[in-house]
Amino acid sequence: MAPLNAEQKLKDLLVAEGFDFTHPDPSLAWSVFKSFAIIPVEGVDDGFLWQLGCHDFTGEKLCYLDFVRQFSFYDEGEYDHMEQLHIEFTSKPTPALSPLERNQWAFDYPSLAEFFQDVEGFPEFQIALKHASWKVKVCQEEV
Repeated sequence: MAPLNAEQKLKDLLVAEGFDFTHPDPSLAWSVFKSFAIIPVEGVDDGFLWQLGCHDFTGEKLCYLDFVRQFSFYDEGEYDHMEQLHIEFTSKPTPALSPLERNQWAFDYPSLAEFFQDVEGFPEFQIALKHASWKVKVCQEEV
């Protein structure tokens, strides 16, 4: 897969699995994300991040649950730039979500399987999956 096609490929996989963008299920998105993660991407190095926390990035405090695939681009062997592809869930803060804050990079693990297994065991991850009023967007952006 070419990195420029990654966002559309992820959206296509979500749709194929029955993901409903108007009533998003983070558990289903996580399952699709894990399948998407093993698809090779041409010509870039990639990494994976799971993050959760409540922040005021836009002037409104929101809670974010984010599954990220990061691409590092090189031009003639020299670093050029990075892009991140997000499945980003947002919600207004709730008493259950507000205290949650955690992020984890797959770089810290010997395999993606171990990364996914560890994230799935985090209490914060389990609480976030049970939250029912998430909104979602899938986007790829330069960072």
